[in-house]
Amino acid sequence: MLRLSPEALRAILRERGGRFYPALPGRKNHLQAGVLVPLAFDDELRVFLTKRPSTMPRHAGEICFPGGRPSSDDPDIEATALREANEEIGVRSPSILGRLASTPLYTSDYHLEPFVAAVDPNEIEPDPHEVERLIEVSITRMLMGPYIEAIPFRLYGGVYMMPIFSVEGGVVYGGTAQLLYELLS
Repeated sequence: MLRLSPEALRAILRERGGRFYPALPGRKNHLQAGVLVPLAFDDELRVFLTKRPSTMPRHAGEICFPGGRPSSDDPDIEATALREANEEIGVRSPSILGRLASTPLYTSDYHLEPFVAAVDPNEIEPDPHEVERLIEVSITRMLMGPYIEAIPFRLYGGVYMMPIFSVEGGVVYGGTAQLLYELLS
C-alpha cells in the first residue's frame, strides 16, 4: 500500500511542481482556469474527480477536477480553485500542498492552473447542479497497474503520447489526464 504523507508530497511538489507549458500551436492559451486536485490521505491515498452533468453548457459529461474560470471577487487563481472546489464538491478546509504544471488546453485558449490539496473526505458533498457523480480513484491501484493507456498525437513535428485513464465507466482524457499523469509521476 502506498504511504505518502501530505508533508512528503508538499516537498516533492516544491521541488518538481509548478512548471509552465507554453501555448499550443494555433492557440493563445491566455485564459486561466483554477483547478483543485483533491487528495484524501487516509487508509488509501485517493484522488477525487467529478463527472459533469450532461446538461452543462460547457464540457458536459466530462470527467475532470473541480475548477473553473476566475470571478472578479477572486484575488488570485488559487482562490479561484478553492472557491470552485467549494461550490462543486463542498470542500471547506483544503490544505494546499503545491502546484502541478500550468497546462494549456488544445480545445480552448485556457491554461489549467492546478493546485494539489489534502482534503477531508467527510466534507465532500457534491452539488448536483455542478456534479453528476463524484469519482474516487485509488492512487495505489493506478500505480500498481501494468501500464498507463495512451494515444499518440502530433505536436511541433514530433509524435507524443497523451495518457488516458478508464475510471468507473468513464474516460479521463486531455488536460485532466495530463494532470493526473503528472500527479502519478
